[in-house]
Amino acid sequence: MKNQNHRFLKSLSFGMIATIFLTSIMVLAHSVTQYQLNVYAQIDNATEMTANQTTSTRNSSTTTGSQESGSISVSIVKDAALKGDKAYQPNSIMVKVGQKLTWTNDDSQIHTSTSGTGPGDAGSGNVFDSGILSPGASYSFTFDAPGDFPYYCTLHPQMVGTVSVS
Repeated sequence: MKNQNHRFLKSLSFGMIATIFLTSIMVLAHSVTQYQLNVYAQIDNATEMTANQTTSTRNSSTTTGSQESGSISVSIVKDAALKGDKAYQPNSIMVKVGQKLTWTNDDSQIHTSTSGTGPGDAGSGNVFDSGILSPGASYSFTFDAPGDFPYYCTLHPQMVGTVSVS
């Protein structure tokens, strides 16, 4: 009986140590991921950017500050990561070929607006990709072809929207 109790305590201690070790690894991995996301957010909000300054590439741009008039806007709403298909408002949105659509991050967390249906989509980001949008930052894209364009947040894939271009 004494040997059985001793073995039980030994295996229990090993199990507890293994659990603590694995939990520590998971917490560390989560902390590293959060650190990386914060670094990306700081890069997105580089001090060189001033209100209303725009950085352009091809037919897209990222803007901080107020928006140009005449642009159609989509808001990334407060607590967007919890709202699924209600995270982008309005959703869905209709624009015309050649018209600019601007997404503004009105949440307190970082987000993206990336074309595609989710992380498993091989064409994800091929049409447009905002990159990391810090709170208050905006991203604009001008659609040059008709069609329906699903999009999502790469950081919170449950956040989804659709742009219909005619």
